[in-house]
Amino acid sequence: MEQQPVFDTLANLLTEHFDLDRARLLPETTFGDLEMDSLALMEMLVVAEGELGMVLADTDADLGPTSTLAEAAALLERHGTDAAEAAGTDAPAGTDAGTDAEAGRAPAVPAP
Repeated sequence: MEQQPVFDTLANLLTEHFDLDRARLLPETTFGDLEMDSLALMEMLVVAEGELGMVLADTDADLGPTSTLAEAAALLERHGTDAAEAAGTDAPAGTDAGTDAEAGRAPAVPAP
């Protein structure tokens, strides 16, 4: 996964789901600049998981008000690359590298 397509996906997600002006969404923009609190960040990660076909463990999602959009894109890119490597595939941006069970590991988030 390349960071620019992931950044673009993140920017589109923020524009569509959080009604933010795309012109404000620069790599150096922080979530605090966008007035997104911890609840909004968690909601964004849930939406990103759905859009990108991945599941982030709580420990993977270490984002806060001072985190930049570039840092969030890097986190999503890194997680997507890790998932693809664990599954033994090259997952293109926006696709699922397989389920946790297919990758031979326990789910990152327990099923309810």
